[in-house]
Amino acid sequence: MFRLVSWLPRDGIARNTLAIWVYQFGAMGIGLAISVTVARYLGPERKGIVDLYLLLGALIGEFGLLGVSYGLVYYVANRKRPLDQAHAVALAISVSFGIVIAGVGIATFGIWSPLIPGLEFRIAVLCLAITPFAFYGRMWTNILTAIDRAVDIGRWTLVLTAASLIAVLILFWKDALTPWTMIILLASITVVTALVAAGDLFRRERGMRFDQQLARDCLRYGLLMYGTMLANFLHFKADQFMVNYWLGREPLAVYAVSVRWAELLFALDGAIVAASLARIAGADAKNRRSLTGRVTTAQAAIALSAALMIAAVAWPVIKLLYGDQFMGAVAPLWVLIPGVTAWSIQKVPGTLLVYNMGRAKLIMVLAMIGAVMNIGLNLAALEWTNLGIVGVAGASSISYIVVAALVLIYARSAMKLADTPETAL
Repeated sequence: MFRLVSWLPRDGIARNTLAIWVYQFGAMGIGLAISVTVARYLGPERKGIVDLYLLLGALIGEFGLLGVSYGLVYYVANRKRPLDQAHAVALAISVSFGIVIAGVGIATFGIWSPLIPGLEFRIAVLCLAITPFAFYGRMWTNILTAIDRAVDIGRWTLVLTAASLIAVLILFWKDALTPWTMIILLASITVVTALVAAGDLFRRERGMRFDQQLARDCLRYGLLMYGTMLANFLHFKADQFMVNYWLGREPLAVYAVSVRWAELLFALDGAIVAASLARIAGADAKNRRSLTGRVTTAQAAIALSAALMIAAVAWPVIKLLYGDQFMGAVAPLWVLIPGVTAWSIQKVPGTLLVYNMGRAKLIMVLAMIGAVMNIGLNLAALEWTNLGIVGVAGASSISYIVVAALVLIYARSAMKLADTPETAL
């Protein structure tokens, strides 16, 4: 698989991809050790409590920023706005949006909490209270990606994940590993990540200049991406919420293992997208077709190879690592793999459409189609079949494949249209 990286362009993308992979695989290995330790010690039911915290955090992270972080990527990578302005906007938005969302979320807990059965009030309060820190950390990773420093994100992720493992082992050794102590640890890592982000950004640029126009531009373009984010969140997380609502926390914990292993593919494509985003976003009309084509070809070969490897080792690895109580995760994992592979392949053309060609509205429409399809198919699987989480995996996989195919078709059409003399005129 690593030899396939030679297919990538040699202007730094291949080198950065390999560097990100080294850090990511290290972090993934450590993260797997954490996941296995927690799953075996807590069991499916109590692990489900931790999974609810993670789901709520993902929900807040995707919904709360209104797409501003993605707007920053566009204006820094494509429009070349300076780092000091981007940092000031990121800090202001993270703090203001985070405080508002935390206050409203805590005040209205009784209204929205029935949508997440089993969620305790103290867990929700903790998750909401650290929202400004979570937002700032997300902004940091997007800014570094936009300035072609995604390798640094991987390095810090490895360090912080290693620190998490040490903390988990200490809790395990002291027989203090409970759902609540694990959640406190996760929240602490979020806060530490934000502090690391602040130190890193101030090291790169000591000052900050808040630019209202940049903030408005990021919000305006980000709102288009916001629709895409909401739709993609529902597309990839609705199945887990629906499993929790219809089947309960224990099936959710098992299904979460399936999802975690299927989405290992995203670690591979995430490195490639992060390493190539700045160059694809800034490519001119003459170079974007060849650059996108070469990166997509390499990404497809890597994704297909990795998918076959994961499918082959799923049964023995899950049995060895998680035990018999999680063997129900194998079949859903096999069913998820084709859909996740297709989604992985479309990410580079999707990046081109959003950050180079300004087609955020198109991507938003396609994402909404996928979300509606996913929810509808999952509802049918849960209500009209007895397939359980296997049916949910099948419904999700179908929707991923359909949307991925549409993105690839539209990206090809958009490049052809942009290259015609009539369009250039």
